[in-house]
Amino acid sequence: TAWFDKWKAYVNFDAVADVQGVGGRHPGPVDNGPLKGPLADLVVERDYVLLPQESADLLLELYSGGPTFPRKVKFADTFNDRALEVDLWPVRVSLYICDRSHPKPDPLGPLSQRRFFASGMTLQEAVTLVERRLFHIAMYTPTRCWLRETPRQSNAPASGTGRRLTNNIVEWDGGWHVVGSAEMNRRLKEIRGNGEYIEMIIEVAPCPNPKPSDWPRSHLLEAWKQGLRMGDMIDALAAHGHFNVATVVHVNVAGDLVVRYWTGGDDESILAGDFDRRIAPLHSHSSASSVPEVDMTAPTTAWFDKWKAYVNYDAVGDDKSVEGRHPGPVENGPLKGAFGEELRRDLVAGRDYVLLPDICATRMLIHYGGGPQFPRKVKIAHNFDARWMEVDLWPVRVNLYFCDHSHPMPAPEGPTFKQRYFPSRKSLEGAVKCAEKHWFDLFHIDKNTPTRCWLRETRPDPEATNNGMGRRLTNDIVEWDGDWRVISPANNRRMKDIRGDGDCVELIIEVAPEWPRFHLLEAWKKGLRKGDMIDACDAQGEFDFAAATVLHVNAAGALAVRYWENGDDEWILAKDCAHCIAPLHSHSSVTTVPK
Repeated sequence: TAWFDKWKAYVNFDAVADVQGVGGRHPGPVDNGPLKGPLADLVVERDYVLLPQESADLLLELYSGGPTFPRKVKFADTFNDRALEVDLWPVRVSLYICDRSHPKPDPLGPLSQRRFFASGMTLQEAVTLVERRLFHIAMYTPTRCWLRETPRQSNAPASGTGRRLTNNIVEWDGGWHVVGSAEMNRRLKEIRGNGEYIEMIIEVAPCPNPKPSDWPRSHLLEAWKQGLRMGDMIDALAAHGHFNVATVVHVNVAGDLVVRYWTGGDDESILAGDFDRRIAPLHSHSSASSVPEVDMTAPTTAWFDKWKAYVNYDAVGDDKSVEGRHPGPVENGPLKGAFGEELRRDLVAGRDYVLLPDICATRMLIHYGGGPQFPRKVKIAHNFDARWMEVDLWPVRVNLYFCDHSHPMPAPEGPTFKQRYFPSRKSLEGAVKCAEKHWFDLFHIDKNTPTRCWLRETRPDPEATNNGMGRRLTNDIVEWDGDWRVISPANNRRMKDIRGDGDCVELIIEVAPEWPRFHLLEAWKKGLRKGDMIDACDAQGEFDFAAATVLHVNAAGALAVRYWENGDDEWILAKDCAHCIAPLHSHSSVTTVPK
């Protein structure tokens, strides 16, 4: 910006006056040196200006100097405005290909390159580009990606209890780790963080269907098994032939292990020669909730303290005066919540209630009377030298509705309505599967019948997406029927997170074919207005240039739209809206704007 301001004064760019004075002197060579990286604190207009490439080349030709920093700029075009989106800091990536002949990355070898990628590109997009265009790897060749990052520390649930050796902890070779499928959607700029660049390995399998041991770098992922120590938590193959969660309780001089399974039973020895077959990262074969459950009941602390004094539970003495009186019936009423056997949400362990084994609580109720009883599932989690309880005090009440062609709308009564409780940590996907199984058995529906799930939530206001240029009508905004929203079947949100501060969760299980509630999802197309941003097909019925803005809606309901990519305008008749219009970015990329 400093040099550009000098140049503007020199050529009287802003037509302020003819007096050149000090400010009108020759600007000298273009001085872009202060912009050179790795600094990332540049501010537009304070430190730099953006010029078309032709203009910048002409200035360099006339005044010399440099260097130049060419960048791609996208023009985000909406109904009545245009905005520039510039990627100032593309991500530098050092790439290495590893196969049987080259299992280690070699920065000076023929299978390494350095390239710049757009910072908004995902890791998956970058890997695909590398494999197909740079190294010409065949399309169906199995590959996996490694990144160089700071190794993660093994985490323990309590001080001194041992390392939880999950995949995230052990799948490392020094600073290199295998990237899981969930990480492939990370943006390159997020991976780079405050660093200068990214280092990436593309590991190529030698066969179409590789076993874990076939990968060229597989031996590097097994080294952690030689460093196991007492207290480590792993998955181990038991004598009965199934993997269970286990804790290492002893390691001898020869490297053999003794493990204790969390599900109980005798301790078992695992010889060092069997590590490859019998040892795996924690929860790679077992569920993350693979711990035993017991039934326990929560009586009030106040009544339990009276009972302890009455029976001299703490062996304080024989004084049976005030504290030693008969405790009377069990008084659990103060624990009761607003519905059924639900507990109050503000209860605190020790202050308001205690946990007793179910058999003990049942005997107390028989002997002293009173109630009510609040049975809960408790997980006894343990490792080498510690045990702790994980109790689900507030399981989630779910109102379930079954909808088909005979019952397209949810009805809170009758055979298509059920009320169930699910563990608060259970995922929405797990709850839906349990509900589907119940109704498929009840209504004799084939288990392969497609279903989709609707969740009652607070609907987002479409006007909230209106920044003065129009509403962005994405799936999240339009796939609603009132407060009911269609959700993905693979939804990993916890039930307690969905319930939030509410009383319950409400779900609809809708059964195909020809979705009975389909017309409810199409109603938004009748309320389109000028400025709305949608996806629309062209005159040939293709969604090639899908993202568009509504320019006009006539009295008959026909729309005039302008496509973002090619700038063409087209009319869509009201009768064609059902199949020619779709939510924004359902067919187009979120980056669909002209370059």
